[in-house]
Amino acid sequence: MLDCSKHEGRLMASAFNVYIKARRIERGLSIREAAARMKVSPSRLGELERGKTYARDRDTRPGRDLIARMAAAYDLPEAVLLVEAGYPAERPPEFSPEIQQAIALINMLTPDGRKLALGLLRLLVEQGR
Repeated sequence: MLDCSKHEGRLMASAFNVYIKARRIERGLSIREAAARMKVSPSRLGELERGKTYARDRDTRPGRDLIARMAAAYDLPEAVLLVEAGYPAERPPEFSPEIQQAIALINMLTPDGRKLALGLLRLLVEQGR
């Protein structure tokens, strides 16, 4: 069986880089300002936003510690950024009936419908903050 775990972060990074760059721009932050808030170099943040790295063995997906700093810098839930970066979602032990119904409805959608539904949910979460 092919181990895709090493490549999964690189695949997810293509969507993640667009997501984090959009959040930075929405907040009116320059790369330098955002990087200072995250305690990373502007060049590292630029790599993340481009979805590319020039270090040979470094993944473009940030580690969980950097995700936590990004969440604080952009005033976003850490769990949202972790999922956007391709980390597995942490599920609570039990879902409420409303959440179970929402999951069932989303699972009935086409892949494009799921993407649209998730985009709408992200927008609602961000608007509700």
